[in-house]
Amino acid sequence: MPEQLSFEFGWWVLVPIIFFYALGIWMGNTQRLTVYRNYTDVMIVGLLVILPTAVLGFILLVAHGETSAESDMSYTFWLLMGLAAVLTVVLLIIVVRTWRDNPNPLKMLLALYVKIPTGILFFFNFVGIFKGANRKSRRNSTMWTLIMTPLLYGLVVDKSGMSKLRARRR
Repeated sequence: MPEQLSFEFGWWVLVPIIFFYALGIWMGNTQRLTVYRNYTDVMIVGLLVILPTAVLGFILLVAHGETSAESDMSYTFWLLMGLAAVLTVVLLIIVVRTWRDNPNPLKMLLALYVKIPTGILFFFNFVGIFKGANRKSRRNSTMWTLIMTPLLYGLVVDKSGMSKLRARRR
C-alpha cells in the first residue's frame, strides 16, 4: 500500500512542476515575461555548465600527472572552492539580471524557474555532442540541442545578436 501512495504522490508533485514550466515557456514566448534579455544572458546561464566541465577536466588532467596524493588533494580542494565561489557569483549575476528584467517577484521567480533549467539542459546537450561516449549518445545530444534551439530563440527578447559588430566599417 505505501508503494501505491508514493506513486500517486509523485504524479501530483510532477504535474505542477510541468505546469509552471509550461506557463513560463508560454509567457516567455509571448513576451509577457522576460526569460532571457539577450544572447549574453543565455551564455551567462551556460557558464553554469561550461565552468564545472572545464574545471573538472583540468582537475583530471592535473591529478593524472601528479605523483603525490597530498598535492593532488590541495589542488583539487582549492580548485573546487574557487569553482564554488565563481558559480555563486554567476548565480547572483543571473538573479540580479532577472530581477532587473522582471521587477515583479512572481514573474522573476517564474523566469528563473524557466531560465536556469532550460539553459543548463541546452548546454549539457550541446557539450554532449562533442563529449558523447558513443555515436548514439552524440546523436541524442544533437537531436535535443536542435529541438531546444527554437525554444531558446523564442525566449530571447533582444534578438539583435552580433549585428552591431558586423556593421562596423573597415
